[in-house]
Amino acid sequence: MFRINTKVLGFGLFAFVFCFGSTSRVKAYENQVSEPYTWTGQMSSEAEDYDLNLREQRDTLLKEVLFINDDDLERYLDDYNLFYDVSVQKGKVEEVEDIITQYEKEYMYYELFLLTGDEDLANQYYTDPQIHFSFENII
Repeated sequence: MFRINTKVLGFGLFAFVFCFGSTSRVKAYENQVSEPYTWTGQMSSEAEDYDLNLREQRDTLLKEVLFINDDDLERYLDDYNLFYDVSVQKGKVEEVEDIITQYEKEYMYYELFLLTGDEDLANQYYTDPQIHFSFENII
């Protein structure tokens, strides 16, 4: 009689369960996200406009608080160590962290709402007091 190696059988069963399970989860996830919200080109351009507006507001506030120009701000946003040093020199660390926190929360609120269509989830993230930008966590 023909004998099947238990290791081969176990591996084959594991591979089947893994493949079946991973594809069924992906399909459930796709349905869950795509049913409440449908992404379109127009919505994509609106999201880009919203993001651009948020960035401009953030940049304007940071320039006013730190008394810097556009080139300096761009350099600081690329190098958080330098950004932190300038914030410390000007004594504005907490104000800068608050501005960046507000920008990140508004941006993530909009992204979560667009991607999931779940306003409660977006509000939960937006109002979470534990989510706060900190130079200490970045540097």
